[in-house]
Amino acid sequence: MLLILVFTGVAILCTLGWYLDARQRAEFRKKFPPLTDEEFVERCGSGTDRDVALKVRNIISAQLGIPAPEIYPEYRFVDDLHAD
Repeated sequence: MLLILVFTGVAILCTLGWYLDARQRAEFRKKFPPLTDEEFVERCGSGTDRDVALKVRNIISAQLGIPAPEIYPEYRFVDDLHAD
């Protein structure tokens, strides 16, 4: 009986964690909607080479498993992309 209660409690906590993560992701996406390549380059500093900026974005996307449209030039590696 105790084992069933423990498994039920774990299942509830996992479901709650998944729900909160999904809610946080939804709020994050509202704040940071996907960017097109043109929007990304516009947000980069003046004088930034378009091809280099997009290559770096694609490398970050491939290495971290984050879709490229979800990467902003303003992001910080550790705080925003969790790349520590």
